Amino acid sequence: MTHVVGNGPVTAAIGKDMTLAFDPTRMFPRWESFTEMERGLLVLGVGNKIKDSHASITYDKHGDDAFDLKCERAEETLAQLYRGEYAAGRTTDPVESELKSIVRKQAMKNLKARGVKNAPKETVKAEIDSIRSRPAEMAGYRSQAKRIAAIKAETTPIDTGAADEIAESVA
Repeated sequence: MTHVVGNGPVTAAIGKDMTLAFDPTRMFPRWESFTEMERGLLVLGVGNKIKDSHASITYDKHGDDAFDLKCERAEETLAQLYRGEYAAGRTTDPVESELKSIVRKQAMKNLKARGVKNAPKETVKAEIDSIRSRPAEMAGYRSQAKRIAAIKAETTPIDTGAADEIAESVA
């Protein structure tokens, strides 16, 4: 028997006895304007993304719980895709992407100023969390992120000089 994860008019196989049912218009607002080939490629891509998300969950490692864990992970990943997140910690929102970059650069700058070189991931993450906990500072970084994202949206991929200047002024 095939277990269906999610609900929606489009389906994709995501594993043995598992099918993903999803609403593509929640991820792709212009879905109706896509060609049949484009739709097919997007369905394949979403299915592959979901399969990849639960690939590390195996019956050897997780025993009888594996199937339920795979379904749970698939549902979590589908929810992330619906929110516009295509990978853990990544976003399709250009302002959030810029903000994340600015905060990371500031965290590295802070650690360097304290003499911390080659900081482990945990130390960098702790510094990022510390910066994110200060609302006034984050408001300034968000303002910069909005300006950078707006400039990048107005320029061609070749002409990013103005956005790069703002980004460098943060670092």
